[in-house]
Amino acid sequence: MKNLKRRVYLVIGVSLVAAFSLGQADDKKTTKPPSRRVVTTAARPAGTGPAATGQTSRPVYPAQRPAVGQRPAVGQPPAGPASGPSNVHTVDPNSGIPAGRRMHEPVTNNPPNGVPPGTGTRPNGPVRNMPPNQPYPQNNVRVHPPAAVPVREWQGKSGSTAQFGTDGKLRQVSARGMTIVHPPAGGRVIVAVRPDHSRIVTNGAGHGYVQAPFNFRGHEYARRTYYSQGHTYVNYYRSYSYHNVTLVEYTPVRYYSPVFYGWAYHPWGTTVYYNNWGWSGSPWYSYYGGYFQPYQSYPSAAFWLTDYIIAASLQASYQQQIDAQAQPSEPYESDNGALTPEVKQAIAAEVQRQLALENAEGQQAGQNIEPDPISSGLPRTLSDGASHVFIVVDPLNVSDSTGKSCVVSDGDVLQISGPPPQDATAGFLTVMASKDRDCPNGDVVTVAYSDLQDMQNEMRASLDAGLNQLQTQSGQDGLPPAPRGATAPPVQSAFAPIAPPPDPNVAFELSQQAGAADQAEQQVINEAGSNGGQ
Repeated sequence: MKNLKRRVYLVIGVSLVAAFSLGQADDKKTTKPPSRRVVTTAARPAGTGPAATGQTSRPVYPAQRPAVGQRPAVGQPPAGPASGPSNVHTVDPNSGIPAGRRMHEPVTNNPPNGVPPGTGTRPNGPVRNMPPNQPYPQNNVRVHPPAAVPVREWQGKSGSTAQFGTDGKLRQVSARGMTIVHPPAGGRVIVAVRPDHSRIVTNGAGHGYVQAPFNFRGHEYARRTYYSQGHTYVNYYRSYSYHNVTLVEYTPVRYYSPVFYGWAYHPWGTTVYYNNWGWSGSPWYSYYGGYFQPYQSYPSAAFWLTDYIIAASLQASYQQQIDAQAQPSEPYESDNGALTPEVKQAIAAEVQRQLALENAEGQQAGQNIEPDPISSGLPRTLSDGASHVFIVVDPLNVSDSTGKSCVVSDGDVLQISGPPPQDATAGFLTVMASKDRDCPNGDVVTVAYSDLQDMQNEMRASLDAGLNQLQTQSGQDGLPPAPRGATAPPVQSAFAPIAPPPDPNVAFELSQQAGAADQAEQQVINEAGSNGGQ
């Protein structure tokens, strides 16, 4: 009897255990696991993250540099233009140029007699390909606004036209021989072209230039008298045709001696610490401090000139904002990050090319020969098969490979990696550095040849101004002395003896043009109505 009771109790116990286990299993099937925060790429806003900005997860060049004006500690390698990971020199199979050089050791050729070669060098760094199956645009006219942005157009009885964005804001007016453009960043740009080929470009603040043509040996040249903040200066340009597009190329009025160009092109042989920029405390420098910092030391003039050119571009960008009555107050912050050592290295390599080119032109000028724009200007840049960089001059609406529009502005850096087709009038360029996330790093954008020529012109003009300062300050303020023969008097360009002087009335003409634009624009707005012509 006792054994029977034990068996009954055992069966009941086993049944209870089995029932409990089954209940636990059912609970596991119906109960959610503990909540975890999972971050996915889909959760990121569009246009952000490493893939969108061209950044990588690899840390690039930690901040080991001393403060501006401070020398590195004893035993620490000088913080030059950049510090590469190693000094092993391997050969890039695509370019045939040693790769992996330390960036404070510029990639240079070794021409005889200290004279830079006419072809320059190719910068280190990846060569980005153009987007596949993307046709080159055939229209060389800058569009304001881009075709991708819906606009409402209005046309008046007198032939005046206006474009309004879908937000109702005025974008562009054409009236009385003027085109008045309202960039997205604010302000406006006024362009007037006269029947005699003269041209006036100004903004609402009365800053800009007056361009007047003149002829030399059957070729059309142009004198541009610039005016900004009470200062006047003049540059000269030569007109030429390329792919049925009329372009104007910057033409120096003087050239330095081959010895000076060689000194500026080649490494100085010593590390130079230069602290006399005079930017400290300047509003533009404080504002763009998160985007641009000068090198702590300079192995050659090419890197010194790189900082000079970038600074000139950013100063112009800051002045444009002030002229547009949009003076920045907070320090600038860029989602795309600062100008990297790789980008500045590419600019320095472009500076070396321009030094070599100007040296070759100077030797022609010594023989009273005019430079050929086809072989020395933008056409050569687009056809030599090398990678080239351009620093943006003015705010510019561009379109990426998907047709989406975005804006690049002064100080942004673009790169073209190969020759465009023979019938193209615009090129595909990769955004290497952008102050704003409107055109993120890595985007491929379309830029008309006329705009690329403007960018190249500005680089050459800034280069000449920097060379003049280098020669003037040679042996002073920490700069090494130039070698004997480098301070020889410059050689004048062939056209220099007949070049017209600066326009003495430039300030008045620009102010007058801005006033005429006010009247024309107001008349169009009144006629079109406040609803954008609807």
